[in-house]
Amino acid sequence: MNMNYINREVESQIKEFCKMFAVIAVTGPRQVGKSTTLKKIFSQKYKYFSLDDPEIRALAINDPKSFIEKIGDYCIIDEAQYSPDLFSCIKIRTDSDPSIKGRFILSGSQHFHLMKNITESLAGRVGIINMSTLSISEIRSYKNKISSEDYFYLASLRSGYPEPFINHNIKIDVWFNSYIQSYVQRDIRTLYNIGKIIEFESFIKILAAQAAQVMNLNRISKGLGVAVNTLKNWVSILEASGIIYILSPYYSNITKRFTKNPKVFFTDTGLLCYLLGIDSKSELKNSPMYGSIFENYCIMETIKYFKNRISGLKKNFYFLREQDRLEIDLLIESERKLYPIEIKISYKENKKTIENIEKLIFSYKSLPVDKAFILSLIGPSTQINPYLQAIELDDYIKILEKI
Repeated sequence: MNMNYINREVESQIKEFCKMFAVIAVTGPRQVGKSTTLKKIFSQKYKYFSLDDPEIRALAINDPKSFIEKIGDYCIIDEAQYSPDLFSCIKIRTDSDPSIKGRFILSGSQHFHLMKNITESLAGRVGIINMSTLSISEIRSYKNKISSEDYFYLASLRSGYPEPFINHNIKIDVWFNSYIQSYVQRDIRTLYNIGKIIEFESFIKILAAQAAQVMNLNRISKGLGVAVNTLKNWVSILEASGIIYILSPYYSNITKRFTKNPKVFFTDTGLLCYLLGIDSKSELKNSPMYGSIFENYCIMETIKYFKNRISGLKKNFYFLREQDRLEIDLLIESERKLYPIEIKISYKENKKTIENIEKLIFSYKSLPVDKAFILSLIGPSTQINPYLQAIELDDYIKILEKI
């Protein structure tokens, strides 16, 4: 096994699901480490087949029944979405003896197509795991002396994709250029038949400029000359591909003043900075997007932390914005309680931020608000009052462990 392998938090979840389900599906963006992780965990027991291989793909597409019979049980099938008819054959195989768990592990970088096939043929038989780019906890297990602040800059300028993070001989701009081109050519052209490729690539860059902001597709539509419904479809494709994450707004029956438009985030902050043309620490710090990039990073680290753990799968994530300017960057919903989090580059006694959280707590008393936090890259961590705590990034994971 490669000595540079970084242990992934999701490994325990994958192993646990193999005891619970006949089929496990592991999704996530290309190059996030799905195949490497699965091979590392199951190299002794499971056979590996990738439908990226033209010969294997042809066999799986032309005669899926014979393919499944030939490979037998305990197999990893990578990029399984390329053979939709494969899924009904897997269903027949697993239904022959439902007591056998972990018979097939399916992986794919196209969540929409993989899930469509699963829903149609394997509903109720599959444990689904979404794999993300490297988290701060995973990096600390690999580089235990790195500070959270340093990792933020590394994640922004190198990315959380394992290959460019580990190998500093890789020029990150060259790697991301190849990544985007491969994504557009292999996935978008092959699976989605998008005709307006140039406009699609421009749309990705426009979304990057709107990261951590409420998405305004009507405005983008006018500027790009593409219909709003087409843009909505492109958003769904980017989300299904694991390129972006859509954060829903929180709204409740207590008021109609909360916005109902979502915010857009990039699942990898390094990709976001590449699309924004930021390639140095000084450019990052001087960018008008500095605060938004840090918010993007913190939101995605929060979601990774919970999604990498079975115990975190029931958490829900929102932001809140009211018409009269009350705004909370992140709401974590856990066991019927809300945990508001405001995200700032540096914490100073910020009266407006504190007033925002106090308004949420005291103006909407029916909302089940628990503890609230102001998260900053540069501390200090301090208890502001009984219900509000300022925390620096180094202490954030410890807070999440208690939610």
